[in-house]
Amino acid sequence: LTLSVVVVDANKAWLPVPGNLQQEAIMTWHRTVQTGAPLDELTKAVNSIQSEIDRRETLDWLLDEFFAAPNGGVAIELQNLIWQAWSYHSSIQMSQSFQAG
Repeated sequence: LTLSVVVVDANKAWLPVPGNLQQEAIMTWHRTVQTGAPLDELTKAVNSIQSEIDRRETLDWLLDEFFAAPNGGVAIELQNLIWQAWSYHSSIQMSQSFQAG
């Protein structure tokens, strides 16, 4: 499956135009991602998170997979992985506190 994601920046940007004038514009980015990764591969990625960068990259991947989930069962599994990745913290005590609620 391929998921197309369009991100529109809610903040307006000022872009330079010829003649030292500026033009207001809303920035839009497009990206296409491949989805359909096996759940065991996603679980392995979540279990190997060791930094905030790993956590963010893994959450991006999981959310892409979640929005393209083929059925409710897969979506529930992905939801659990998202919560697990979200609760990661470099401090083991903080991470355990998030997981405990």
